[in-house]
Amino acid sequence: MTGGILLTLMVPQLLEDNMVDWLMLNAEDRLFSSGVVSAHAAGHERLSLMEQVTGRRQQIRFEVLLEAGEVDSVLKQLKEDFNHTGIRFWMAPVHQSGEL
Repeated sequence: MTGGILLTLMVPQLLEDNMVDWLMLNAEDRLFSSGVVSAHAAGHERLSLMEQVTGRRQQIRFEVLLEAGEVDSVLKQLKEDFNHTGIRFWMAPVHQSGEL
């Protein structure tokens, strides 16, 4: 693949296994990675007391490398399968990718 779109998903820790399973089924030919990150944002009403004190929430960040032509269908399916779960996402162009 030369280029593409990098889809980043910020997933609550409770949904980590569900998202791994979903990606294995729905993006099986795509490379993705995941890792624990500290998320910082306004809107303390969603945070636990400990998260409010520390100012961060532990989440899992998934990064999925997609081809431009599949972005709409993947995003549509994610919205259907993970509706109202608090998952945040963004996309960025990838100018080049490959294997060394």
